[in-house]
Amino acid sequence: CNKGKEGETERMHYQVSFAKEFCSKYPRYYAWCTTFDLSRRNDPDWVSQVKNFLKDNFSSGAAAVKVWKEIGMQIKNPAGEFIQVDDPMFEPIYDFIEQEEKVLFYHIADPVQRWMSSASIKHSPKFTDFWNDPDKPSYFDIIASGDNMLAKHPNLKFIGCHLGSISFDLDETAKKLDTYPNLALGTSGTEKYLIGQSREKVRRFFIKYQDRILYGTDISGGMIPTDYLLDLTKI
Repeated sequence: CNKGKEGETERMHYQVSFAKEFCSKYPRYYAWCTTFDLSRRNDPDWVSQVKNFLKDNFSSGAAAVKVWKEIGMQIKNPAGEFIQVDDPMFEPIYDFIEQEEKVLFYHIADPVQRWMSSASIKHSPKFTDFWNDPDKPSYFDIIASGDNMLAKHPNLKFIGCHLGSISFDLDETAKKLDTYPNLALGTSGTEKYLIGQSREKVRRFFIKYQDRILYGTDISGGMIPTDYLLDLTKI
């Protein structure tokens, strides 16, 4: 999604055009995930705009839609309230994604350190901006909004990014998978949370839920030196 900052809409459309081109060239090997524009969310025909945009993307190979953490942590309604993923404004969009038999990725309340005190995050205190701020939603409120979204759409397939943003507690992660059979989870960016838990607990979790876990790195092009990537291809 994009919030309407300068250049974001243009960047989104550029990324979509690139994905379409790549998919048309390599349809056997490539599927992609689209998103939608939040910057015009107050337009009276915004839902229709989004549906038309997604329909076009689906016809060009998009297999899923993703919403990001700006929903819950950044964008607000005209009354100045933070908009959450279970807001009624998204219901017709979620219904449309379900109707089209596509998947919804959701990335919310991340990282959890945003709600910790600066004393506990000495290496990067700038990421504690939600700590003890009554004007901002709590971590648990945002997670609860995601649960409410899952409950309201039992026939829509969801994928929770970063193990649903609760990778630091695999007991709670397991409860969520047990509660919502329409949910799968991605592992990207969770390694630092998993290594702090019991090895056997992590092992049992990945064995038990192996058919509902997607593996990833959370690394995109340009983040790793090309020479290093070329070496990896030789392994």
